[in-house]
Amino acid sequence: MSGIPNRAADLTGHRYGMLTVLSFHSRKCHFLKWNCRCDCGKECIKYGHQIRAGKTTSCGCEASRKKSETGKRKALNLMGKRFGRLVVLERVGSNKYQKSTWRCLCDCGKEKIVVAGSLVSGNTTTCGCFQKETMHRIRWNPNKTMEERRRSRNRDDVPATHLWRKAVRKRDGCVCQVCGTNDRQTIVAHHLDSWKENPEKRFVVDNGVTTCWRCHCDFHSQYGYGKNTKQQWEEFLCLKKRKTA
Repeated sequence: MSGIPNRAADLTGHRYGMLTVLSFHSRKCHFLKWNCRCDCGKECIKYGHQIRAGKTTSCGCEASRKKSETGKRKALNLMGKRFGRLVVLERVGSNKYQKSTWRCLCDCGKEKIVVAGSLVSGNTTTCGCFQKETMHRIRWNPNKTMEERRRSRNRDDVPATHLWRKAVRKRDGCVCQVCGTNDRQTIVAHHLDSWKENPEKRFVVDNGVTTCWRCHCDFHSQYGYGKNTKQQWEEFLCLKKRKTA
């Protein structure tokens, strides 16, 4: 019992779970540490009171094994399931954050590797094709002439347009007035009464509102481009509040 404090039990040679005590290691305050060998072959240092109470039964490999098996059992439940346009084909492994990833087939025919959590939460429901289809449908107005499109592009070069956008965003604190996001990279200024139909209001700050790119697209997907009104915006806000209520 060399090195072991007086009246302390010698645990050398004793077995606790998957651990076999090899020798006394050291003392920290009134807690004793012991050198142990796990059944997996790894040696480790454990507190005596923890291994005697059954709080520690391995070097840590048992907990890792159980966690891995639990993760695999949960992951198997995704096989063949549908999430939006995606159908799960097979598990392909784990990413660098140890989260299971799955190979999925989209309805458009393209395959995509997706994290299980993104599928279950609904954050990922397509390979990206839906967003491309939606943006194409929103941004392209077949009723416009090429001259109208040219004039629409050129209005961005007008200095007053930049000043108007800056003033609207500053007034609203660069915060989307729909969802509350403050990501400056996605913030835009929206005309309440449309640019084309109301030339006298084009650079009036009160005729603008700050919104994020996603909410801006949602609005125009419902009401289209051109001839938009302040009443449409107020109706859009009411619908958004009902959905989040």
